[in-house]
Amino acid sequence: MIDKKIKWRRSTATFLVVVILLAAATVIVWATARNSTRSTYQAAGNEIKTRSVEKLEGLRKKYATARSVHITASAQIILYGANSRSGTGTYEYWAEGDRYKMKCHTDDQLGFLKDVDVAYDGKRFYFLDRGSGTLSYQQQDVTKTTGALPNPLFLPVDFLSIDDDDCYSCALRWADLKSHSKRWDYRASGMKVKSQVKDETTGHTVTELEMPGGTKAKRAFKLRVRMAETIDGETRPIRIDRVGLDGKVLTSMTFENFAPSDLGEFPRTITFEGFDEDSNVAARMVYTVNTLEINQPIENSTFAIAFNEAEGIWDSDEMRFLKEKRPKPKAP
Repeated sequence: MIDKKIKWRRSTATFLVVVILLAAATVIVWATARNSTRSTYQAAGNEIKTRSVEKLEGLRKKYATARSVHITASAQIILYGANSRSGTGTYEYWAEGDRYKMKCHTDDQLGFLKDVDVAYDGKRFYFLDRGSGTLSYQQQDVTKTTGALPNPLFLPVDFLSIDDDDCYSCALRWADLKSHSKRWDYRASGMKVKSQVKDETTGHTVTELEMPGGTKAKRAFKLRVRMAETIDGETRPIRIDRVGLDGKVLTSMTFENFAPSDLGEFPRTITFEGFDEDSNVAARMVYTVNTLEINQPIENSTFAIAFNEAEGIWDSDEMRFLKEKRPKPKAP
């Protein structure tokens, strides 16, 4: 009887050892498989990131290698809220090397700086406020001067934007895209792949990326870029958002109706939206790009503003008027 008990205990102990060993082996196999799967996912994610960085950098290089550009666009603008209103605007921009000219107009009821021309001819910077009739000029270019509307040429590459609290109201210049950008290096190195799916409707592969942004109005934000790769291998941004660290979208740009150009597939319709603190749309602007000319000759006179276009002329370097506006006669 005692021998049977001893044999039973030995058999039981042996069985338990086998069970434990099998369980341990299962855990090891599962852990190995999980680590292998994780490594596969990481490798795939790294490959997508590398490819995405190359595609976005390739887009910047297309801008960098182009010699000149001329773009015109019209805009439909809606401002929401207690004082809701709507109107139109126009934007025209020329650039060649470090020279550029911008003409921006918006309707009176919108309450913007409505009618402004800005130019730099390589030697002199000009700012013409057509509303006041005053032209000011100086030798040094002014990077912080912009019109009432964003430049539609640079919205598809807003992931390169320098507009934040470190350089408030700084707008990209044509020349900025021709030089190496440490900010882009920082954003590219911190890029994360959020998802990649196939759009069953278009057949495009859509990749969503997230990268470091900056701080605007003391509010930190991230950049989310959605890219679409066509069946032919063409890649283009289709949406760029600025997103607060709380996940709320601050601004959003969507790009549609693409057409081929020397800058790649360029959108002919661009929708820009700004949101309030409650995530409600505060403003919406829809650009229609009417003209996009790349590498066409531009007259040198285009990059200057003639003095005879202004009623008053102010020399910002000498701090004096060359020509003062004549006071308007008082109504009887």
